[in-house]
Amino acid sequence: MRWAIEIQKTGLERRNLSDLLNGLGFELVEGIEFPALASPEIDACATAADAFEKAKAVRAAVKGPTQIDSEFALGSASVGCVPRTNTWVNEPMPEYRRANTQGGTYFFTVNTYRRQSVLTEENLRQALREGIQKTRERFPFQIQAWVLLPDHLHCIWTLPEGDADFAKRWGMIKRHVSRTCGNPLTRPESLSESRLKRKETNLWQRRYWEHLIRDEGDYLRHVDYIHWNPVKHGLVSRVSDWPYSTFHKYATNGVYPLDWCGASDGDRDKAEFGE
Repeated sequence: MRWAIEIQKTGLERRNLSDLLNGLGFELVEGIEFPALASPEIDACATAADAFEKAKAVRAAVKGPTQIDSEFALGSASVGCVPRTNTWVNEPMPEYRRANTQGGTYFFTVNTYRRQSVLTEENLRQALREGIQKTRERFPFQIQAWVLLPDHLHCIWTLPEGDADFAKRWGMIKRHVSRTCGNPLTRPESLSESRLKRKETNLWQRRYWEHLIRDEGDYLRHVDYIHWNPVKHGLVSRVSDWPYSTFHKYATNGVYPLDWCGASDGDRDKAEFGE
């Protein structure tokens, strides 16, 4: 699958939504952050803008005069998995494990507090790199894919056999960045009572999202999502234009073509990324 269109909002239960889409010639598929709709016609589109145009037929059907689902809203065009000459870069393919087991492969989303756009600043990037290196020296883990955006990051880690403590590792990384860089929002008067009590800065959002990778297909979808993310958020028009991701390493190793999911500026201008 190349393209799928996120469904950011719906008032229907999953089963009813699936039946509705099937009746319209579309399929409900699992996305990363939202469910998504797909079809052979969408899959054959050359650009995100074209894929989104195909999906508008669904929006017209469910929000038209019949008002089947008045809450229905489309999101962005998300890339699916594409054929590769290789599916892993330097590390051997891990064994995927059931939830709550040790030594698994995980997808993470980590946000800044109040979505501050600071992570791509040079001092923060350097501190983050140092924090990861220092943490891996004490508590090893493999980084399979990574993207750094101004206000959040996504990555995939594989932990050692017999180890499931990713929380300790994230705590060490976050603390190193906070202590190294500080933050304009760490003045006591700007901190909540809860953050003062926990001795937290206002750089990182307290919680983060983690997802245990189930199998190779799940892994590929999340790797694609990571590398597509700068385009999804409108930061660049081509995946290869974003410097802060492992896409370039994957492309060098032949996993992606360099122009994978590329789009001209004109294509990006025509696309509708969310409602």
